[in-house]
Amino acid sequence: MDHQLVELVWSDSWHDEAESTASDWRSDYEVRTVGYIVRDGDVVSIAQEVFPDGEGFRSVTHVPRALVRRVNALEPRAPVPTV
Repeated sequence: MDHQLVELVWSDSWHDEAESTASDWRSDYEVRTVGYIVRDGDVVSIAQEVFPDGEGFRSVTHVPRALVRRVNALEPRAPVPTV
């Protein structure tokens, strides 16, 4: 199964006990994750690595759909020559 390579742009959630007032909040903290979409529903899951033969994924980031700002499809480029 082929998975779409994307850049996921999302609003980070956080916990910081030092932020005690609204002026301390980082409510506009935008995170960018690049990887393969392996789940797209109430949660969007992006894997850094996809194993062969449907054996699974590694380094998966799970983002609640409500925090997703944009999903930018990435186009493959020409292969990089091996050394």
